[in-house]
Amino acid sequence: MPTLNIVYLFPLVALLCVIVQARFFQNPVLKNFHNPSVIKVSQFSYYMVNSDESEGNKIALHGSTDLQLWKPVGFVFSPENFPTWIDFSDFNVTNPEIRYIGGNYNIYYSAKSKTTGFNSVGVATSVNPTGPYKDIGKPLLEDVDANVNYPNIADDGMFFFFKATYI
Repeated sequence: MPTLNIVYLFPLVALLCVIVQARFFQNPVLKNFHNPSVIKVSQFSYYMVNSDESEGNKIALHGSTDLQLWKPVGFVFSPENFPTWIDFSDFNVTNPEIRYIGGNYNIYYSAKSKTTGFNSVGVATSVNPTGPYKDIGKPLLEDVDANVNYPNIADDGMFFFFKATYI
């Protein structure tokens, strides 16, 4: 009798494995995606910003309806609207974070300042998650000499940032 039970149990286990596997997916890893930040805009609309080494000093913008398949939307800055305060002699526009604050989509990022040579925090804003984005024209925080990630707003409305320094 134990053999009979195993024979009936095997198809059930196999079916269960197929169902479980169908419910879980492996999110595709996209090449040259560094430091991604995702924002949910509506029930089926997500946007992601990330540093994109393959495109030079650009912050790439992608959209998705399911958090699995990402389609390029464009870049936060074009050559025509690249912030003038940034030293773009090497890859240094990094760690973008997208947030919706006060009716605007804000993208915070680290970049090297032309005047000091140190990393600073910039912010570009748009009323639409797909842009166009406009930098505020100067660093939000200057000379932090580190990569700044994860802008947050405390309950009292105060901004704070996490900072990472490499030793």
